Amino acid sequence: MSALTNIIKEILAIDPMAQEMEFEQHWWTWADIAEAVEAVDSALKDAGLMAGTRVGVLLRNRAECVPVILSLILSARCIVTLNALAPEQKLAEEIISLELPVIVGLSEDLARPALTQAIESAGIAHLALSPRFAEAVRLEGIAQTVSENKRHRAPGIAIEMLSSGTTGEPKRIPLKATTFERTLLGAAAFEKGRKAGEPPKLRNGVQIVSAPFSHIAGITGVKDNAPIAYAFLLKEYFQLR
Repeated sequence: MSALTNIIKEILAIDPMAQEMEFEQHWWTWADIAEAVEAVDSALKDAGLMAGTRVGVLLRNRAECVPVILSLILSARCIVTLNALAPEQKLAEEIISLELPVIVGLSEDLARPALTQAIESAGIAHLALSPRFAEAVRLEGIAQTVSENKRHRAPGIAIEMLSSGTTGEPKRIPLKATTFERTLLGAAAFEKGRKAGEPPKLRNGVQIVSAPFSHIAGITGVKDNAPIAYAFLLKEYFQLR
């Protein structure tokens, strides 16, 4: 087990009933997040999608997406980032080109006509998220676990992240799990008042995190009390304790 997964598990267990994440005036406790993390993992396991599987995630600045990211990190699956704000047809074409075995996203995004057609035509299994998704999470479609398609797996890769696209078409960059962990743990070194080797603890204040998770800057928003957080729109944001 890596140092990063150990830290995330420790944080989840510090105070399960403490409020951690607020979105649209609803607070999620650490217990809520932990339950959702387990629900995602169980759904993927039941479909035979184990460590190393490439999982497409339609990312928005919604609380439901945070446990998905944590679950994939903890289970050593590969996160393939998809910007849910991209034009529908372009996003559908990208989904097909990626040859993913499974995709996770908000129910309203998966219901967009072009995306629905792309997912069905490519035979991609899909997991729809809702505000209460931890209560009944199951995979729809066909999980292509017996396929010979080598693109379904990316062992040792934590995330396939899109570049900013400032100098041309965005490129998809595979980030090794070891590099990903060093990046996150390195960012934690700048935490005010933190001592090396000190166990994680929850903060008392509230923090607004606005960096987009579709970019590496969002991922390095890791804190002792908020392992992963992101936002996409200025008018929509998370409050994190």
